[in-house]
Amino acid sequence: MCQTGSCSFVVSLRYRGARKLTNQHSMDEAHFKLVVLRWLLINIAEEEAIASEIQFSNGLNRADLVVSSLRRLCSFEIKTPKDDYRRLNRQLAAYRRSFLESYVVLSSSSLTAARDILPSYAGILTISDDSNVTLHRKASPRKRLAREDSIAWLRASEIRKLSSGTRSNGSPLETIPEFELTLIALASVYERIRPKYDAFKRERGSILNSDDVGMLSLPSRVR
Repeated sequence: MCQTGSCSFVVSLRYRGARKLTNQHSMDEAHFKLVVLRWLLINIAEEEAIASEIQFSNGLNRADLVVSSLRRLCSFEIKTPKDDYRRLNRQLAAYRRSFLESYVVLSSSSLTAARDILPSYAGILTISDDSNVTLHRKASPRKRLAREDSIAWLRASEIRKLSSGTRSNGSPLETIPEFELTLIALASVYERIRPKYDAFKRERGSILNSDDVGMLSLPSRVR
């Protein structure tokens, strides 16, 4: 199982439960997301939660999948062979600012080309035509977010509370150390994601489908 605060996916693990699909279906982003979600459900720790289509950076960007806990905030960007890769490095730069870990999910056929353009901090997952998931590279986790990026995850009520110095130790927002502010941001995100994830686990069917994925989506940005 995963250990909180670190990327603990097993390199050799593949998801083998999905039936072999046609090439047309295997190119579809919704299919990729279902396959990765099944894989994550096997591999994340009990205290971690999954969310789908999470807006971040004040609503300017959207993560396809997110794994969250009190110590972890990890994003997954899905790219099918049909996608345009020209924006990928800019997208990853945004992920790097807002998440502690970031992964790119690709088709197996895209791996060679992707290695040449992906930054070294980005983890790489591939999906084969028969829906096997392989971890080729772990993401390089960060220990903390920059102050402004932590604040971007907070709700307005939380910012007001922190800014007014009404925390237990009386420290206003601008004096909170970056690492502590990162933990506050992670807790805030997790508090909003976990109830949806728990409902998803209770109500999902034995075979995941697009409706199940929709249960993991929040109605608006996590703010």
